[in-house]
Amino acid sequence: MPHHTYSGDYVAVVRAVGAREFLTTAGLPAGHVLFAAAEGKVEEAGGRSLLPIGSGDPESGDLYGVDCASGEVVYFSPVDRTVSHVSASPRRFDELLRVFESEISAVGDDPEDVAERLRLRIETVDPTALDDDPGFWVDVLFDVANGDYADEPSER
Repeated sequence: MPHHTYSGDYVAVVRAVGAREFLTTAGLPAGHVLFAAAEGKVEEAGGRSLLPIGSGDPESGDLYGVDCASGEVVYFSPVDRTVSHVSASPRRFDELLRVFESEISAVGDDPEDVAERLRLRIETVDPTALDDDPGFWVDVLFDVANGDYADEPSER
């Protein structure tokens, strides 16, 4: 999947060097079922400065952002100003998106089995990702277990 890299000028507000370097060199998926790379202006929420790096649900206006101080990836709702932890870093977030894509592509598997395998892999890639309950990945796992990401059988 093609990646979007962010300019050095854009990510200059991110003080976490590792996060800043990853975003400028490797970047994040240009498009993914959970994420679409995007840029915007710094948002303030919960006493944090958040640099937008992508969007989630286009209808809700929710954004993914990088905490400018810590480099943590969060999911941010501009409507109610809530911030949910997603990942410890952009690098781990990219790995989590790859894991998600890999696991949900298992055709014919029981959605609850897929969700359990995904949960185990998420814990391996980023032990902080499931810290919030409810939280971003907990909600995604619930949706996976309910079959929301299962391939629909093709019409013949």
